[in-house]
Amino acid sequence: MLPEPVKVRVHDLADLGSDLESAEWLMVSTKYHQIHYQSSVDLKMLADVYQVIDNLYDFLTRRSPASAKLPVRVFLVPGQRGQSRVSPQALAMRTGADADAAFIVGSLMHEETHLFNFAFLGGAAQGWWTGEFTCIYHQERARLTKQGVDLKSELAQELPNGPSGALGALEGNGGTQAAFNSAVSALYFLEETYGAARMIELRRQSLISSKASKGGALPRSVFRDVFGKDAEVLDRDWRVFFGWTSGGTGD
Repeated sequence: MLPEPVKVRVHDLADLGSDLESAEWLMVSTKYHQIHYQSSVDLKMLADVYQVIDNLYDFLTRRSPASAKLPVRVFLVPGQRGQSRVSPQALAMRTGADADAAFIVGSLMHEETHLFNFAFLGGAAQGWWTGEFTCIYHQERARLTKQGVDLKSELAQELPNGPSGALGALEGNGGTQAAFNSAVSALYFLEETYGAARMIELRRQSLISSKASKGGALPRSVFRDVFGKDAEVLDRDWRVFFGWTSGGTGD
């Protein structure tokens, strides 16, 4: 059950959007978050998000060397689907309210991962593995798990011709959808094969690398140090895991 909301106006949201500061919001608090919404919101969706949103913070706390400051402000913006953004300076994130709870929770997981990253990195840039690759992986895993679908099958369907490149070279295609899909499938393979503890270590090492290199490429040696195998061997095992042929790349 949702608690009684309070009416608030917000300030100092940095680059999150001046439109948020011009409106009055209804707000409910959880242990870690303040959820802001408008009266037009779907109350069932809101209740579902309210019930699980703190799980995101707990999940990321267990997987991060630094935690985001509290409270994290969340804005569910009417008339939008997705279009999510985060402001580390304002400790706030936004996403569209016109979606189901699984989609919204996934979007917020993506942005909260960025928030935790910057809690460690400060002003340093995120590398691809530290930033978008991991953020999209967390987003898709949260969304698909909440939908109750088979993750391995869903991820394989996104890449019918196999990944866009070798595991250790995905950063070279960094901004493409094929690279994002490939990285998500690679991270799923690594977590399912080697377990959460190794994934936490990969995340720690990628954050340290990003901070030292100011967002540079993740050294291939990190894969060997974390998983005990060279990137080339992991690449072959990843393709076998999903049933892709070991040679060539997909589109």
